[in-house]
Amino acid sequence: MMRYYSRSTGSTYITGVHAVIPSDAVPITDEVFLTVFSRPWANKILSHDERGIPVLIERPIKPLTAEELCAGIDRAADMARQTAAGDPLRALEYNKAFADAVAFKADGYPAANVPETVSAWAVAGRTPEQAAVEIIAKAMAFDSQLLAIRTIRLKAKESVRTLIAENEAAAAEMTAQVAINNLRGLVSETSPRED
Repeated sequence: MMRYYSRSTGSTYITGVHAVIPSDAVPITDEVFLTVFSRPWANKILSHDERGIPVLIERPIKPLTAEELCAGIDRAADMARQTAAGDPLRALEYNKAFADAVAFKADGYPAANVPETVSAWAVAGRTPEQAAVEIIAKAMAFDSQLLAIRTIRLKAKESVRTLIAENEAAAAEMTAQVAINNLRGLVSETSPRED
């Protein structure tokens, strides 16, 4: 029994086992068969040499597209926003508390008219005025963080698209990775809002 390999089908054949063997099939040794077909092909793909003998070659590295790189930046920005905000439903509570605190401040902090969202934070020795000031400061810091996330995301995506259009795939990948690292670093320095 002889073993053959066909480059047109990418398969092996054995005389006496296979009734039809393609015309481009070439004989291969058991050593070639074991090397190419019996081991995992991690990062390798099947090819053949000039004689049609099967060989494993390194998988070509395909550069990521602008869409793939931008999607990675968007995922990192989504995670950064989620980390910064915590529970998305709590954002409604924060927005209400902020609006109430701003209105309370604009009215001159009247002791007889403290909004519930502000008085809920006026604990542990905080006055309603201090609570309102803290709520406003936290909301402004959060808005600043969201703006930083947006700015990093949009600038990086535009740079990536420009670099890909200029056939600078390696620079585009580096730009995307730097943006992703910056987004991760931006939120790793702070915890989600806790008021």
